[in-house]
Amino acid sequence: MLSFRRSRRFLCAIVICTILVIALNGLLNINIHILKYDKNIRYFVDSDNTHRIVNERDNSNEFDNEQTSKIPSSIQDGKKDNFDVNKQIPFNQWSEDSIAENRNILTSNSQSNKKIMKRDDKSVEEIQNIRRNKETLNEFEIPLFDENIFRIYNDEGKTSTLQREEMEVKFPITPTDAIRTFGKYLSPWEQNEIFSYSNIWYLGLDANKTQSHPTAYDNYGFDYSSGAKKGHYKLAIRDHIAYRYEIVRELGMGLQGIVVEAIDHSNNESVALKIVTGNMKSEIYFHRELEIMKFIEANATDLDYFTHLIDYFRFRNHWCLVLELMGPSIGLGAIEDADVMRRYTNDTFHGLYYLHNLNILHSDVKPENIMYIRGKTNQSEGQLLKLVDFGMSCIPGSTDHKCGDYYLQPRFYRSPESILCLPVTTKCDIFSVGVLLVEFIIGFPPFMGNNEVAQLAAMMQVLGFPPAHLIDISQRREVFAAALDFTILNGFHQNPYLRNLNELLEGLNPLLIDLITRCLKWDPKVRITAEEALRHPYLTIN
Repeated sequence: MLSFRRSRRFLCAIVICTILVIALNGLLNINIHILKYDKNIRYFVDSDNTHRIVNERDNSNEFDNEQTSKIPSSIQDGKKDNFDVNKQIPFNQWSEDSIAENRNILTSNSQSNKKIMKRDDKSVEEIQNIRRNKETLNEFEIPLFDENIFRIYNDEGKTSTLQREEMEVKFPITPTDAIRTFGKYLSPWEQNEIFSYSNIWYLGLDANKTQSHPTAYDNYGFDYSSGAKKGHYKLAIRDHIAYRYEIVRELGMGLQGIVVEAIDHSNNESVALKIVTGNMKSEIYFHRELEIMKFIEANATDLDYFTHLIDYFRFRNHWCLVLELMGPSIGLGAIEDADVMRRYTNDTFHGLYYLHNLNILHSDVKPENIMYIRGKTNQSEGQLLKLVDFGMSCIPGSTDHKCGDYYLQPRFYRSPESILCLPVTTKCDIFSVGVLLVEFIIGFPPFMGNNEVAQLAAMMQVLGFPPAHLIDISQRREVFAAALDFTILNGFHQNPYLRNLNELLEGLNPLLIDLITRCLKWDPKVRITAEEALRHPYLTIN
């Protein structure tokens, strides 16, 4: 009897141990999808321990039908009925359903797979072989893994995002492929906007992207709403522009827009990208600059002295110009090297010569708009500089590219005819160059007024009285009258000829003084031309 009891206890212990082993095995048997690839067959061990076999030679299987049923029908058919590539859907018209539908391409894969194990090198090689031989797969088949980014989940639920540089996605890709592979990293705005572009070259996934909102105020959140930057596009370094250009750094900002250095990922070239301010006045300047640059590109006999127009487009309600990337501007201050001074003068007049041959008035000649060719320095051989920024350019006498009556030029470089509202010609640029040459010598512009009256008074202080016949035909004689009696802040009058030009330039090369004097003539009819300046002894005699 005792032996029987001991046997029964022993059997019970065995049963209990068996139950514990089974339970422990169940706890340890976490739901892991093991992905194995063998040529054309894909095996899956699902969470319910059922095996799903997908034969790439036969796409009519249970797994594919289950997965593709989650994709919008328009994408299953290889169409984009719901997305017009030439139309952007306003943010405030989006619905949760439309956003969710776009996300299905991504979530349909991630929802059925809880944990993804890291592949070894052999598996990677097998995967690459399969992709090279994948000839019969549907165009919109959902990939089993992200080619560039994948996640590893550990037992604590923590995740880490890894970049596989050796397996980067080859761009360009289609918007559908971009959503499928990178959709979880794109904002809701981008997930709809991206279908307006046929080729996706760059996504800016690691940028600190601007967050949009559904109202039109401040351009759906993409523009600054106040301050000096009001109406300017909010830059995010390393973000994309039009899914092609990568923002590298800001180069400069003005009233009409902001200029950035960018990488064109379609050819890996560095470019300058001018993003125009989102207001009506700036758009007028944009269209003027665009038309002038097109005209120059089509008609100039030498394009080497102007920045090149590469492309233009509209992005998030901002017009954008893609331009040749230049070096720094010549900057402000005096130039001590006589040879550099001569080279600056020569390049500037060459640019104006080819521009004026087309009867184009640049109208914004100043140090900031004369820039080094990229990679050039004062020690480089050959041409150094180019003219940039044609936003204020016009063609005198033209109806299509009409010049304004006045306020054509920046104040310190403004010609007398701009101030007195006289007929404008390309000679306005020559006066600006004369001012610029004096600035190269003394380190600052010779005429510096805080308004037009003060500016004209400063001109008369150095150049004397303007000819009487110019005042007679002026439409702004009151400006001249006020300048005659102009008093500066300390109570002194700015009398004409208080310091004449020869005294200002005393001790310089007489040939340079003569060239400057010819540039700063009151009467544009007797002012030197760019062609004559290039033949002047200062530039022809070494």
